[in-house]
Amino acid sequence: MFSHLRVATRLYLAFGAVVLITLMMAVTAAVKVSGIEGKLDSLTEERMPRVAALNEVKFRLNQIALSLRNMLIMTKSEDIQAQQEQVLSERAAIGKLLDKLKAEINTEKGKALQAEVFEARARYVPAQNQFFELVQGGKIDEAKVQVTALERSRAV
Repeated sequence: MFSHLRVATRLYLAFGAVVLITLMMAVTAAVKVSGIEGKLDSLTEERMPRVAALNEVKFRLNQIALSLRNMLIMTKSEDIQAQQEQVLSERAAIGKLLDKLKAEINTEKGKALQAEVFEARARYVPAQNQFFELVQGGKIDEAKVQVTALERSRAV
């Protein structure tokens, strides 16, 4: 088919084919890169801040656990009160973080997981309040049992 063409013409056609294939590869690469860029934006702008917020919630939950433990160890009422105030401030911060996340999450799976978190919180907060009452009433042994059960349920 190409045998009747001159060598120069064949070289022009071959070079043109190479240029055309290179352009097709460049267009394909550009399309794929823009898709990756969109996914990367989603990751950095949406998911990473959510993960950071959830890590902060986890950190604050650990601070609450430490404060509850400290309340059992401490003997001065002002120290116990300071720890209780620490728990309440951490609890408020967690509430703000969860409310912020609630507004941002819009997938079904995310909403289901979020419902589990709110259910656990609904059980955990009243148990903390009961713990406060036991400590303030001087029932330290009962409070120890309460906090142990509380932390085990949180771990599950």
